[in-house]
Amino acid sequence: MNNYKWHLLSITFAFIFSVTCFFLLGNTPSTLAIEHLAQNKIIIMSILIVIIFFYLSYVLIKVTKASEKIEASNSKIKSEIAKIQMTFSSIGDAVITTDQFGHIDYMNHSAQELTNYTFEEERSLTISTVFKLFNDDNFLLDDPVAVAITEECVIKSQHDTFLQRRGGERFPIIYTIAPIHDSDSNIIGTIIVFHDTSDTHKLTQALSWQAHHDALTKLPNRILLKDKLEASLEEVKANDSLLTLFFIDLDNFKPINDEYGHEQGDKVLKIIAQRLLEIIRHKDMAARLGGDEFIIIMPSFEQFEDIIKSLERVMKAISQPIPVGSTNVSLSASIGVTIFPDDHSDADTLLRHADQAMYIAKQKGRNQYHFFDVQSDQVSTHLENQRQRLERALIDEEFFLVYQPKVNMRTGEIYGFEALIRWDNPDTGIVYPDQFIPLCEDSELIICIGDWVFSQALKQLHTWIEAGFDFKLSINIAAKQFQAPDFIDKLDTILTQNPDIPANCIELEVLESAALQDVEKVSEIIRACHERNITIALDDFGSGYASLAYLKQLPANQLKIDKSFIIDLLTDEGDRAIVEGITSLAEIFKCQVIAEGVESNAHGVMLLRLGCDMAQGFGISKPLLAELVLDWAKKWQPDPNWLRWADTQWDISDFPLFIAHSDHFAGMNKLTAYIKHYTPEQPPFDLHAYNHCRLGEWFYSIGQRKYHHLKSYQALEQPHQATHSLAKKMLQLCLEGKPEDARQLIPELDNMRNQVLTILNQLQQEILAQKPISSRSSNLLGNSSAQNNH
Repeated sequence: MNNYKWHLLSITFAFIFSVTCFFLLGNTPSTLAIEHLAQNKIIIMSILIVIIFFYLSYVLIKVTKASEKIEASNSKIKSEIAKIQMTFSSIGDAVITTDQFGHIDYMNHSAQELTNYTFEEERSLTISTVFKLFNDDNFLLDDPVAVAITEECVIKSQHDTFLQRRGGERFPIIYTIAPIHDSDSNIIGTIIVFHDTSDTHKLTQALSWQAHHDALTKLPNRILLKDKLEASLEEVKANDSLLTLFFIDLDNFKPINDEYGHEQGDKVLKIIAQRLLEIIRHKDMAARLGGDEFIIIMPSFEQFEDIIKSLERVMKAISQPIPVGSTNVSLSASIGVTIFPDDHSDADTLLRHADQAMYIAKQKGRNQYHFFDVQSDQVSTHLENQRQRLERALIDEEFFLVYQPKVNMRTGEIYGFEALIRWDNPDTGIVYPDQFIPLCEDSELIICIGDWVFSQALKQLHTWIEAGFDFKLSINIAAKQFQAPDFIDKLDTILTQNPDIPANCIELEVLESAALQDVEKVSEIIRACHERNITIALDDFGSGYASLAYLKQLPANQLKIDKSFIIDLLTDEGDRAIVEGITSLAEIFKCQVIAEGVESNAHGVMLLRLGCDMAQGFGISKPLLAELVLDWAKKWQPDPNWLRWADTQWDISDFPLFIAHSDHFAGMNKLTAYIKHYTPEQPPFDLHAYNHCRLGEWFYSIGQRKYHHLKSYQALEQPHQATHSLAKKMLQLCLEGKPEDARQLIPELDNMRNQVLTILNQLQQEILAQKPISSRSSNLLGNSSAQNNH
């Protein structure tokens, strides 16, 4: 623009000068000859002026056009830079660019999050400070950016590379580093593209550990524990030393789950596990049996005093405060101890003896340890004393009931409540049923406690009915109580004593595992209950491996999905498949299905999409004291996200669509991991054809019939087929001995995968935007939501 202004001034000056000369020459007095000469000069001058004027006009036009081109070019460059930066900002991968000296000159938002540095901080640092990589042996790797610049080549991540972000946290990544060249092929910097592969890494680790390790704490599980114990026994026999076994049970752990939720409870278990690992020796082993029970194996002790010191270290470590939510909690432990060769038993017996000793420690007041006494029958005696204490608790009315709501998430209605027993022990405080019911479930005492629960629950139900609430009340029945010869007679007596209570308000919950003990007898009892209009629920369904034949013989009204399948429902493909299967079974056998252990609203949404309308769990409400139930019921409001699905009827055949996101994502991730770590020794990857994977089968059958008119459906086929074709090509390259060529195609596979996921999301939104396919005209599940097709 400055050049343009100068040219304009020059042209203006020339024009003024020419005009001035013209007038000066035209008015100069002279003789005739001079006047004639002057006239010729004027003519010549005029011609020159015109020529100069046109020339300068031409120059002006050229300059103006050049200036406009420069401005347009600059604008385009700025626009391209903005587009590139916007692209970098919007893609999921982290992007960092550097100059030729390794100084950072750009990074997108993802890179800032992963490195924990802001751009303003990083631009003053070298890439070697920000992009610090380690292998899985915790060795610092050479700066790959320097290698890319020095060798002028593209650098790609190797297996198990970890980025250390500011603060010290490390996580696995996949990265590509490429040099940037100018028009003369000189290196002017590098571009680094990387992303967090923690999910894939965790999946790989989980698959390799799941057979022998506890998924939550990462400690060895029972299988690996037994192997270690047997090996240690052989070792101490050869060394003539002691082997000590600690059986650790945390005191009062259940209230943490009840008050703060299972997520915080899991956090506490992880912290305890870590503390145990920190205090044991290299040759010792800490393992988790399940729940809040841990085992420590300590071989090669020579002095009894060393065992005592180890016990004290364990109890001290467990008692340290643990952050839970916004507060700290302190736990204690009851520890049972047995010592080989004093207890000259095999591995299984040693574990059982340590377990028995732990129960003694717990009943003696907790927060202490107890040594198994091989020379006496103290353990058996103590177990009998425990049962006697429970009998006294029943007589002294130390038991009480709490009630946990069961709701229909689709309609927002309260289906009923489950009665749960608690023991208010004057010496130890509130005791949960898993801590005392196992002590008496094989004795007649369990029937006495069960009868008390039944009686108290019906009294409470009568109170609610008088208040105008006809809740269905679920009562847990132990196997020994349910199969007792006089169970039906007792049931008739109770119904006769409570004529104001409709029998259809009573529901009996029987453990699936208990029902399978004697299917024929249990079936007879269930039918007798049905004749009295009492419904039956199979509790913890899925944990007992009931076959279709057994389920057909057990005419239960309700299947209660075990909470172990619900906790990880949002992330575990296997759990979703199990829930889907149980939901399908429920529809086939025309019975209700309810999920227990629903911890969040998101769990509820997923269950609704899988066809399970009914739920209970801490995500809905904790168990309530009887006096709080009616107030809770009046204030109860379902989650708005659940109601979003209330008027939408999904067909059961659409299940593959709902979990296609997870299936497709997980499948492509598994394929990527397989190719990244491919070796000729690996078994072939099981890749289904595009029309035989779960999504494909739905797409070419139900989906084609119902949703072929939707734009997203029409847009899905090509990228889905292309994804499978590319995956097949990559696997073929591996088989041909070209795994590196296959790995070069991983970014393209990622892009195709993401495209399919985007279209799947749009398709579900289009389906949801349609009017409901039909109203719920049939109710297979009585007064709650039926297992309608979703």
